[in-house]
Amino acid sequence: MILKNNWYYLGNCVSSFDEDSNSIIPQFQDASDFACVLEDCVPCNFLSSNQIAMPSDICSKIEFVYSDERNLLIGYDSNIDVHYFFAPVN
Repeated sequence: MILKNNWYYLGNCVSSFDEDSNSIIPQFQDASDFACVLEDCVPCNFLSSNQIAMPSDICSKIEFVYSDERNLLIGYDSNIDVHYFFAPVN
């Protein structure tokens, strides 16, 4: 799948859930919901690397998947085992 939207950063799997595993971003209910969404994601590519507003501390070599159900982009850095969440710019 090739994504044409621009995307902004929402948070990551470390900062987006509280100590009870409840989500503090509206795209998920809790960590279990995140895991279910992740299972249904599909790999994706972009027309341009400028489409994603990435914080400077995120490695540029992350793999991206897309959730059509949530209209959510998820990047994964396997070196540090962290997922990053992005929403489309409207």
